[in-house]
Amino acid sequence: MLTGFIRNTKLENILFFLYLMKILVWIFSRIVRISLVYLRNIGLYIKCLGKVVYKDIPRFLVVFWVILMTFSVSFYMAMRAENGTVTGRVLNNK
Repeated sequence: MLTGFIRNTKLENILFFLYLMKILVWIFSRIVRISLVYLRNIGLYIKCLGKVVYKDIPRFLVVFWVILMTFSVSFYMAMRAENGTVTGRVLNNK
């Protein structure tokens, strides 16, 4: 018997475990069934992902590096030009 939310018998625990396993098997079978339907298109997706990684990411890194270096140099020059006490100590510009 169930008293509140506490299960008393081992049979109820076993039945709950079997029901949980049934749900997990059903979910796994759905995933396998869906993946088998779209299996023929996976090659196209892999080719597209390969092109993105091979061509677009190096281009992005070059543009990102140029912008980063420009910002860093301009920030450094701004810090060197200011003769404050904090920036002078940081950059040895007394």
